Amino acid sequence: MTEYFTKFVPSFDLIVEFHKANLDAFVQAQTAFFKGSQEISKELVAQTQANIEALVVASKTAFGAKTLQEVVELNVDGAKTHYEKLVAGSTKLGELGVQVANDAFAPIKARATAVSETLMKPVAA
Repeated sequence: MTEYFTKFVPSFDLIVEFHKANLDAFVQAQTAFFKGSQEISKELVAQTQANIEALVVASKTAFGAKTLQEVVELNVDGAKTHYEKLVAGSTKLGELGVQVANDAFAPIKARATAVSETLMKPVAA
């Protein structure tokens, strides 16, 4: 039966191979995406934890202040430090996001390139 089928559809193995490669690229892309998402989640948790710890320290320091002027200075310094950490953290998260997108898209891009080269071979010949 397979013999007759391959006579009518001689490229059946090529079709199966083509779709298997597509599926493999999709699985690789999903794996890279989920792995990257975990890295982003870990970074978010670490930043949140660091912010909470800094807030506790700042609160203890503010309660230990002796004058209103000292409280205001501590508040201004704390706001500046918090803003700098926010910018640095946002930059790091942005870089991680770009890296995840690139890593997740790489297998699909490679597969698209391979497919376009395969499809263009008959035209070039």
